[in-house]
Amino acid sequence: MILFSLCKLAAGPLPGTLWRRLGRLRREFLPTEGERDAAYLGAAGDRHDLEFRIREIDRSGRRARGPFGRF
Repeated sequence: MILFSLCKLAAGPLPGTLWRRLGRLRREFLPTEGERDAAYLGAAGDRHDLEFRIREIDRSGRRARGPFGRF
């Protein structure tokens, strides 16, 4: 009976409170796209490398990453 309940719970949509908690964890532990871009641009060695990285960011149509992309 317990196994059936767990399977039924796993098959259904996650409760809203769990989605909110996962969203908070993502914001707490994973950097935002802006923070990732700033770190990437900050690692540029010279002006030419910086210009290349800026063009690369502008060109790429990056989507949200991973399973937490919808948060």
